[in-house]
Amino acid sequence: MSYDENAELRHYIRQHHSSLYTPFEHRVEQAAHARAKFANRLGERGKQLMARYGQMGDAKFDEALAEGLQAFRMRVARRILAQHPDLQINRCRRCNCILRTPKAMQCFWCGYDWHVANG
Repeated sequence: MSYDENAELRHYIRQHHSSLYTPFEHRVEQAAHARAKFANRLGERGKQLMARYGQMGDAKFDEALAEGLQAFRMRVARRILAQHPDLQINRCRRCNCILRTPKAMQCFWCGYDWHVANG
């Protein structure tokens, strides 16, 4: 598995700073989940579920997801970083990759471990 800065940043902000999402951004995440879940439902019931939970046909949601869910999440991450320049992203002391959690003390990418240095 290779390191992808954008993918890790999207994931980190979504997992650990989703409180900074706007209400609309939360609803887009829910709609994207519903669209993925109900995409294969056939018939009238599938259409109803997609319209109700997937916000199908709603121009704002369709526009937000037009380039895909990952592109939407990257735009949200960039907005959050721009509005919160003091936001701390936990990075490895050796390779500077984004760590899995805000309190992690071992790098998933290079294996560097600094538990002993703090203990």
